[in-house]
Order: sequence, then C-alpha cells, then structure tokens
Amino acid sequence: MIISFDDLKKELYAICIQYGYCEDKSEIISTVIAESTLDGVYSHGVNRFSQFIKFTEKGIIDKDANPVFKAEFGSSEQWDGCSAPGITNARFCMDRAIHLAREKGIGFVSLSNTNHWLRGGTYGWQAADAGMIGICFTNTKPNMPPWGGKDSRIGNNPFIIAIPRDSGNIVLDMALSQYSFGKIHQFKLNGEKLPYPGGFDKHGNLTDDPVEILEEEILQELVQRLGIRFVDLVAKHRELDPEIMDDISTARIYLANEAIELGLIDEIGYLNDAVSQAKKLAGLPDNAKLVVYRRTEYPDDNLYNTATRFGSGNLSLISVDFLSAFSQFNTGFYYLWPSAAMNE
Repeated sequence: MIISFDDLKKELYAICIQYGYCEDKSEIISTVIAESTLDGVYSHGVNRFSQFIKFTEKGIIDKDANPVFKAEFGSSEQWDGCSAPGITNARFCMDRAIHLAREKGIGFVSLSNTNHWLRGGTYGWQAADAGMIGICFTNTKPNMPPWGGKDSRIGNNPFIIAIPRDSGNIVLDMALSQYSFGKIHQFKLNGEKLPYPGGFDKHGNLTDDPVEILEEEILQELVQRLGIRFVDLVAKHRELDPEIMDDISTARIYLANEAIELGLIDEIGYLNDAVSQAKKLAGLPDNAKLVVYRRTEYPDDNLYNTATRFGSGNLSLISVDFLSAFSQFNTGFYYLWPSAAMNE
C-alpha cells in the first residue's frame, strides 16, 4: 500500500486532535513525523507515532504544556520543557537559538524535562534553512556499554551538525553507535537481521539479532525503572537531606548499619521482626497467620517470584504457622491476610 504525504499528514493531524492536542501542536507534530517518514527515516517517523500516543495517554507527555523560561546568561538560555511533546519543545528551542544568534552572533539553548524529539536532524534542517550553522545533541538513558565494557553505562545519544549553502544544505544526523535503537526496532519489525552486529544478547555476546538486542534493552530499562521507583519512594516517605538523596540515587548497595545512618531504615532485625511490625501497622492480632501465595515452579525463577514445593503437593495457596514452617520455604512474596487469622 502506498500512502501519499498529504494523506499521512492529514491522518496524523486528525489523531493528534482526537487526543486533545491543539491545532498548532497537531500541525507541527504531524508535519515533522510525515516529513521524516517521507525521507525514509521510518524509525523516527511513523513507526514512533503509536508510542507517542501511548505516552500521551499515560500522561508521560503533557499535551497542554509549553516550555517555561528558567535562566539566561549572555547568548545562552535555559528552558524547562515541562514534559511537553519533544517535537514542539525542540522546535521552540531551536527558534530561540536562531533568534539569539541573529541578535548576538551565536546562540546556546538548553532544555530539560522534555520528551523524545524523534528525528534530531529535523532541528538541524531548521537551523540551516534559517541560514545558520546548527549543532544539536541530547542525552538519553544508559543503553549501551562503553568501549571494552558489557553493561549499559552510556546513552546512544544523537548528534547533528547542519551547514547551510546555496546548492543545498548539508545535514549530518547520526547516533554514537552503528545503529540507533529506532533503526534496530525497524529491523525487528521487518523480520531482518542487522547487516553488522549491533548489540549484546542476555549472555553478553555480540549479535546481529534485533530481537535479542532489544530483549536486553528491555531488561536494562526494567532495572532502571525499579531504581527510579526506589528513589521516588525514599524521597516521598523518608524526608532525607538533598545530599543523602544524591548519594542514594547512585543505586549502590548499603550495609544495614549504613542504611540506618542514612535514614533509609529505622532498625535492624530478622524477618520475624518485620512480620511482627507489619502486623502492628496493619492492625492485625499477634496470632495472625501467614498466608503464602505461590505459582508453578519455573527453572529461571528469581527471588521475587520463586515457587517451591511444600510437602508432596504443588500448592498455590497455603496458610502456615510462620515461625515453625518458614524455614521450609525459599524466598517469595508473603502477605498477612486478616481472613486467615479469623478462620484459624
């Protein structure tokens, strides 16, 4: 099926309007995505649109937000993106950089709290079309290892250089590795292998299989989200000094006495102490029984979902006396259930 540029842009525009975007933002977003797709950059064009809408639905992208001025110094400015669409944020900031350059000879603009800007080259073209040399770059989450490493520690950041000229602008738009992740996704969608190895599988081996590379990326993203969740919970409930929060954000492992000194925990105890405290917080009687929920055993289980066999049967729900029977179980999730206490 062949879809014309105008039809694609019209459909993208209509969907943006449907999800609550104003006409101006819908026009900019639909134009940028359609132009990237027309240029053959599907990985940062129409292929990303479903994720863009999904992030809008989840509130990750604030459709009503606009950049807010933060600070300026000479020919530089700082803006807060306020979680608005990355496309409109980036376009706005490049406009500001062009304005500063015309006024002062050079313009620097930085943007925080934004979302994916899709094809970075879009904003290089914006600068070149205005007769300016443009350099654009952004950070991203750690998704690739440094040279000689295996664990993801640095971002596959885009880097754009644009130079205007009468016979046609020169625009370099590249990732810091052989492939952008959008391009790897495109190979996956097409059911194709990469021309050259482009990442690591879960065993740490180089591979040209986009499915295996993206599987490792998903795992890394899950770990990162768990870390962010932990830091958010600590910030919300522990009321620690900013310096301590900065230290915790490095995601290191703390010994029990270190955790007490930092204020992460209140006291050191055994699991039965934690259960007793949980009973008090939940308002349960001291003789409340422990109910263990389990699932079928899997060979690759981890400490968060481990299933074990108790006695001769494979049970999914059991109620046992904690102190006498806990040693027979491996690590799992344990819940105090008021019904168990009342029934027994």
